Amino acid sequence: MPTFNYELPGGPPEDPWERLSAEACSALGRIGAVPAKARELLPEPAAAPVASPEQDTTAALDWARAELSEGGSNSPLSIWGKYDEYGALDQETPTDFEHLLRISPNLADIITRLHTARNTLRLSGVTTPDGELLSDTMKPVLIPWRTIQKKLPLFSTWVNEIREVKDMTVAATGKYGIRTEVNNLVTKKFGCYRKGSALVPAAEYVDERRVIDGLWGMGLMQTGTAGLQSIKDSGDTCPETVTGGGNKRLCIYGEYVDEMGIMEWLSLSLQEITPSPACWLPANRMLVDGHLTKALTPYVTTYRAIRLLGLTDTVNVLPVQPRLAIVQ
Repeated sequence: MPTFNYELPGGPPEDPWERLSAEACSALGRIGAVPAKARELLPEPAAAPVASPEQDTTAALDWARAELSEGGSNSPLSIWGKYDEYGALDQETPTDFEHLLRISPNLADIITRLHTARNTLRLSGVTTPDGELLSDTMKPVLIPWRTIQKKLPLFSTWVNEIREVKDMTVAATGKYGIRTEVNNLVTKKFGCYRKGSALVPAAEYVDERRVIDGLWGMGLMQTGTAGLQSIKDSGDTCPETVTGGGNKRLCIYGEYVDEMGIMEWLSLSLQEITPSPACWLPANRMLVDGHLTKALTPYVTTYRAIRLLGLTDTVNVLPVQPRLAIVQ
């Protein structure tokens, strides 16, 4: 430690820090050597800029516009337009992003919310079983709530119509892409969507989303390999296990990521997001032959064979994980 000589012995000591330049004080402050009195004289570090709500919304809309418009004739917006051309959708279909916002007034707020959630997931650093950042695999997916609401009573018939529109074939899961047992659970008044600790019928869930979201909704949905590295490390990927028997939710940094249900997964499949292996639908609890159901997501072969919405009741065929989504 340096020693200081005072001009007037016995008198009040001179503050030696007053002789230092501002640059010296700043340098010493960085290593913690400046006493409290001198620190009070140093300028406060500049606060990180805080985006205004308008800036947040603008950034979110720019993100969604790029995600939904990228790919030209194969962009998500164009893909949805093709369904409309063949009469598979019972609602107005956007021609571009601005048109989408006009026909879905609530969507700007939804997009802003999902963009914030994606940024939160990025900060978490959580990864998928493939080692990717979860946030990088989460994509905005449009959900045609009005069409789903109107087609729900004949759900499997509608899915088959879509399959024919897309010139798809279904692997050995029956005539339709949806198993009869699962179709009955979805179309009848059986509880199959989680709502808190209760299960509500699909129709009730869809009606609620239609009111909240409007004509078109949107979810932030996981593409690629489903699940999390942490779930894989646990050795048990069953939804009942990872949610403590349904008593807790999958939450990352305050964001609930367990909202992928059959309607969301259908929308993900129809938007032609990256194909991937089987997955659990954590928003659903459907028992078929005494087992929880899981979904097989699309895959494409050279013969244009796509397995779409094939559901199985066998829980141990593959080490599947929950596919994650933020919708509400």
